[in-house]
Amino acid sequence: MSVYLITLFFLLGGLCLALVGFFIGMKWGTTRQQILDAADHESYKARFMQERAFRRALNLELHHLREENKKYMNLFVNLPDAVKRLHAYQTIPEAIAAIVRLTKDVLNPNQIAFFLQNPETNLLELKAGYNLPFQTPADYGVILGEGPIGLTAAHKMFMTRKDFEHASLPAESSHLWLDSYMCAPIVYEEKLIGVLSIGQVQEETGREQTLLAMIVDIAAIDLQNAIARQSVEKEAITDPLTGLFNRRYFFHRLPDELKRAQNYQFPCSIFLFDLDDFKHYNDTNGHPAGDQLLQGLSQLVEKNTRKSDILGRYGGEEFIVLLINAEKASGIVYAEKIRRLIETSIFTHGEKQPLGKITISGGIACFPEDGPSAEKLIQAADHALYQAKKAGKNKVLPYNKSES
Repeated sequence: MSVYLITLFFLLGGLCLALVGFFIGMKWGTTRQQILDAADHESYKARFMQERAFRRALNLELHHLREENKKYMNLFVNLPDAVKRLHAYQTIPEAIAAIVRLTKDVLNPNQIAFFLQNPETNLLELKAGYNLPFQTPADYGVILGEGPIGLTAAHKMFMTRKDFEHASLPAESSHLWLDSYMCAPIVYEEKLIGVLSIGQVQEETGREQTLLAMIVDIAAIDLQNAIARQSVEKEAITDPLTGLFNRRYFFHRLPDELKRAQNYQFPCSIFLFDLDDFKHYNDTNGHPAGDQLLQGLSQLVEKNTRKSDILGRYGGEEFIVLLINAEKASGIVYAEKIRRLIETSIFTHGEKQPLGKITISGGIACFPEDGPSAEKLIQAADHALYQAKKAGKNKVLPYNKSES
């Protein structure tokens, strides 16, 4: 009996120990699995964050590439038409307007300013732009080396906002109204033509300078062509000695202006005059001195003539002025003013002239009362000039039908 009890005791004890071991093993296994699961979760979370950051960077890069591609597509789509328009334009202002429009289409900056260098003053003059402040003066000019525009022109190289910050521009020359994100010189065969300034670009891709370089290269060629055309056209209508309009151009314009006067019912006057005793001046002082006299007199008359009027060299020492929207009385006032101005001005060798000074004689005729056509009007003015010569020179007289 005792052996049985002892055996049963050991069996029960072993069973209890087995159950305790089983539960301890289960607990240990559960804790280990939880630890492993937690580690896997952190690892997964880290991988997830890395993948999300990668996808975000990839999306940004794709957006960047799409915007860059869009800009290039804009350039290639607009380039053929832009080049065609630029080549078709005959004037410098029209070419400049086309360049500004191309810059807006391709880069879409918040501001554009186009400066053209004046070859006589070397000033960079503001000619056109986009989204410029209304208070910006139309005749705004920049000196070489002054501000972002002047620095770009002086160095003939691309400059960005960072370059301007390093340059430490003085406040008075920083052109605060101008948002110069990037400035590009327009250069043709090492000769500066102008500067194109753009403001902040809406969607930057990092290729803005490349695109702007392509635009200014196109601009340089077409502006040079426009300048050359203008020079040729100016030579064709300008008297080479005096710089005034030549006779051919005057006769080309005269019928059109008289037709316009007839249509709009306003008068025009012709003032025809010549230098008194000019042959004597040439014989006494030489033809080079005579040329200098004609040049000085032309500059004096041009300076005192309205821009709307047409002043030309009629031939030799003769000059002609079409006074637009001026009746005969106004023509006489203008002619007398020019006569007195020349008489009282000091010209070289003037004291050697028969009258002791440089003088003119002239005739005035008015359209339509003195002549219904260009030919008749000039004949009337020429007749009045002849009468002024007969009256002793140094006079201007109106046309008088009773004397013809």
